[in-house]
Amino acid sequence: MKSHLNDEDRISLCLDIATSMLEFDKYTTGTVLQSNGDEEYTEETQLRFNAYYDEAESILCSNNLIE
Repeated sequence: MKSHLNDEDRISLCLDIATSMLEFDKYTTGTVLQSNGDEEYTEETQLRFNAYYDEAESILCSNNLIE
């Protein structure tokens, strides 16, 4: 019987994978500084991050680590 990752571990792992993929792809990682001081990805970078996050979840799911 395989155990599944809990939500906290799943999110943490997917964030780490997506962030790493974003750092090592061939595109510039664009950020913008909001008026409140928060730094956010540009829309294009956020879309790439979201795609990498989804891919990370898909990999975990296909290996029965998440449902």
